[in-house]
Amino acid sequence: MVVRANRLTVAGIRAALAEGRRQRLHDGGNLVLQVRGPGAGYWVFRYSAGPHKRELGLGPYDPASRDGLSLAAAREEAAEWRSVLRRGLDPIGERRRRERAHRGVPTFREAAEAFLETMLSQYRNAKHRQQWRNTLRTYAFPGCARWRSRSGRRAGCGCGCCGPPSTGSTSTCAGAGRESATN
Repeated sequence: MVVRANRLTVAGIRAALAEGRRQRLHDGGNLVLQVRGPGAGYWVFRYSAGPHKRELGLGPYDPASRDGLSLAAAREEAAEWRSVLRRGLDPIGERRRRERAHRGVPTFREAAEAFLETMLSQYRNAKHRQQWRNTLRTYAFPGCARWRSRSGRRAGCGCGCCGPPSTGSTSTCAGAGRESATN
């Protein structure tokens, strides 16, 4: 049996969220958007583990990918969890294992704030200290604040906005909340 994937559209999601009726919108490939009220949607990865139906929460729907997942980002996340299922692992158990592995590893925001505390004391001008904080708050934190490095050595998302200053990138990361692809 062929399962049709990518059935949802951004326009269809927008219309369902505007309507606000509680419902489940199935995209295929185990991805479901739960509409919880006007403007409130939440992505869920549904799968079977033996005789049990399980749901893995992926995060809120956010078309701009600032505080949640866009349709494209949710599809990528679902593809990752489908690959976990194909390896014979339980996605919820795998997420818990990953979370345990990351305990004690600072997020990008935590690492950046610790760095700023040590480095900003070298600047005598209060304006320069504030510029550093504002730059991180404006360009890096909206997309990368919750990212953790897999190795624990380097926080960042690999999108360019978290790279060394020599890259000159001013783009913000669209993948908030997911693990870093670096290291």
